[in-house]
Amino acid sequence: MPRFSLLSIFYFVAGCVGYFALFIIAGRNDPFLLAWLANSLGMLYGTLLYVSGLASFYVACRCSWRFADASEVAVALPFAFLPAFVGLIGLVHGYISVFRILSMYGTPPKPTEMYEAHATILVCLLVGLCLSLISFALLAIAMLVKCHKPQHSTATSDRGG
Repeated sequence: MPRFSLLSIFYFVAGCVGYFALFIIAGRNDPFLLAWLANSLGMLYGTLLYVSGLASFYVACRCSWRFADASEVAVALPFAFLPAFVGLIGLVHGYISVFRILSMYGTPPKPTEMYEAHATILVCLLVGLCLSLISFALLAIAMLVKCHKPQHSTATSDRGG
């Protein structure tokens, strides 16, 4: 059974509380960019992207500090792309919503319904890629630093006589 540190649990809870506070602010229809982003993502993809972004950032930080070799840090690279994969799922779900809206009406649909579906399509992928880029950059920098670290050789040369 994996052990989670108290810091990681606090990090996860604080992240969720932070996003839900942002979502409550967005519910007031403020004209801020963050409010528009939270409204466009919705509760499902907002929570999934925020939590997966926090998890990938946490794993990237832990791997960069914990592992001593660049090849060990490289193992965590696929996990850095988790928010991008969630964003791709949101993109596909948004396109399904657009086609569902188009198929329900015999006449052209209302612009507000199309706007909501297109906002989900664009914003999910954008936020997912941005969150993945942060974790990927952190891991790439850690790999570069660990590659250029001088290697100490523990092998002794045998000088037979």
